Amino acid sequence: MRTAASEQGQDRRRFGRRATDRRGFTLIELLVVIAIIALLIGILLPALGRARQSAQTLQCLSNIRQLSISLNQYANDFKSKFPPNDNDLQDEFGNTGVYWYELPRIGQYLPQQNSNDAGATLTETVGGGIMTCPNHPEAGRSYTMNFFASSGVEGGTRPRRAVPGSNTPMRGFDATATFSSKMFVIAEAWGRSYVEPDENKDDDGAWFTTSTIGAETSSPFERFGGGDGISDVGGAWTGGGRTGAPTSPEFPGVGEAKSYIPYYRHPKDLSDTGTFEGRATFGFVDGHASDIGFSDLVNESTRKSAYRAMWSAEDQKVERDPTP
Repeated sequence: MRTAASEQGQDRRRFGRRATDRRGFTLIELLVVIAIIALLIGILLPALGRARQSAQTLQCLSNIRQLSISLNQYANDFKSKFPPNDNDLQDEFGNTGVYWYELPRIGQYLPQQNSNDAGATLTETVGGGIMTCPNHPEAGRSYTMNFFASSGVEGGTRPRRAVPGSNTPMRGFDATATFSSKMFVIAEAWGRSYVEPDENKDDDGAWFTTSTIGAETSSPFERFGGGDGISDVGGAWTGGGRTGAPTSPEFPGVGEAKSYIPYYRHPKDLSDTGTFEGRATFGFVDGHASDIGFSDLVNESTRKSAYRAMWSAEDQKVERDPTP
């Protein structure tokens, strides 16, 4: 016969066993869990980094496509001509120098004023926002027009450059150009002009691209960095030579940049900004944008451009014409 005392004893033994069965993780189990978490982080972080880089490239492509469309809208209103980039021409305000990125030019179609690059003697320009690549450090403007897309340079003349070794000069083009899907009107470029920070405004200073790229009398192949590359980009970027101005964070280090195009931005690699391993974005006459790598732009075996992106309608002619 079971008594109340015996039942209580059995309950204590039963509950005691249950209490004894409940236990925490052992040290080995904790270490295994930590190792698994570390492994997952190691797998996921590179993937997240790649996803972030892809997103930044897409943002840059979106920027340059909007700029291409805006430049085409300008051309539609000015007899198929893109904006001028003329150091000698006077603008409507009496300032010397007329450029594509100014508020009276591209600003009519892209009204986003940038106050960092304005002064008492300057026409206000468009900068920041879609004018900057997210991978361009301390950027105020990251994109520049193709020299040959300008409607006027050097005193109002149309762009024209003789290339050594060719019978055919490279000439400017407009919005009616042939090869419209290959003729680029705008591309990423080096930030070479430093604008000092304004104490009265919330800005830290910024680096701006020049008005055009491609003016050197070299072949299309060399303009992209093929062979010996070009020599007019310059390496000592210290705010135009002003004493005490900072060095550009894009400074390639030893030697000078040999291409008009900064390939390091996609994917971003500030450890080697002079690299030819990355990609850069281009906007074309037909309005589309594309990110293109160095190896897709040049043919090292033939020492000619691959004509994936063209500086002018004469690119192929100047590279095949014999020396007179």
